[in-house]
Amino acid sequence: FTIADFVADLRAPTPSAAAELAIPVLQELKDSVEHRKRRLFQSVDQKIETLRLMLKRWEGFFREPGRRLTELLLRLDHVREALAGSLEHRFEMLREKLKGIQKHLDALNPLAILERGYAVVTPAGSASPLRRAADVRAGQSLKIRLYEGELSAVASAGRDRRRGPGESG
Repeated sequence: FTIADFVADLRAPTPSAAAELAIPVLQELKDSVEHRKRRLFQSVDQKIETLRLMLKRWEGFFREPGRRLTELLLRLDHVREALAGSLEHRFEMLREKLKGIQKHLDALNPLAILERGYAVVTPAGSASPLRRAADVRAGQSLKIRLYEGELSAVASAGRDRRRGPGESG
């Protein structure tokens, strides 16, 4: 054996047999060429059909471009009106939500409480409001914050006025 025998894909017993193996059969070549020709024609036919459909799609536009352009402008107007209506609706919803938040904040505003007739009483010189009469001693200077303005006062006596259910006084 030679090196060529070891690396060869195929061995032939005679040179004539080797020639037959090396040269393809004419019919196989013809079949291969015919198959490739059919695929090429199919590919060309598909490309022509794709271009024909594309041309048909644009044909209406180019036949009457003015009418087509008018249709597109009308469609654009409808889309713009729908968008404007949608935005207006969204803004209205946000306005209502903002009004609700404003009412909530107004209810929590200490000045709104003062406007209803309440007052905030602090020891003179302090910013902490008094919560219990027991925290005030007789003669202590007080500052009374009203809705409009402030008053100064002096405590005469302090007593707890909390009442339980059913008590009168």
